[in-house]
Amino acid sequence: MRDENVPGWVVVAVFVGLSVVVAVVGSEVLDARVAARQARFEGAYQDIRSADQVLDRLAPAAAEDPDANAYFLAQAAACRRMVAAYNTEAREVLFSEFDNPRLPAQISLFDPATDCGGTRR
Repeated sequence: MRDENVPGWVVVAVFVGLSVVVAVVGSEVLDARVAARQARFEGAYQDIRSADQVLDRLAPAAAEDPDANAYFLAQAAACRRMVAAYNTEAREVLFSEFDNPRLPAQISLFDPATDCGGTRR
């Protein structure tokens, strides 16, 4: 029930003012979540590219030494798991929300920069 001494426009003005405050705070929380998710994807993408570069350097030794080959295969499997995890989470995200246009929506194992040692498979 409304107090009869308070004009109706005051109640509406308070309601509208509170709605604007809630919308602004909600927008800032959403922006922070999008930024955190983008940072997580950027970090994961860089980790995958770094792992692929390491595998490219390990490939010549892996071709010669069985122990190095076993290590290479284990690292390649770990890299492919990182790619799979990235792609799985990426299916749930709208990349249009992100600021980085170079961040891929899906990582391909056929791309030389992210093939996880694929030249040796």
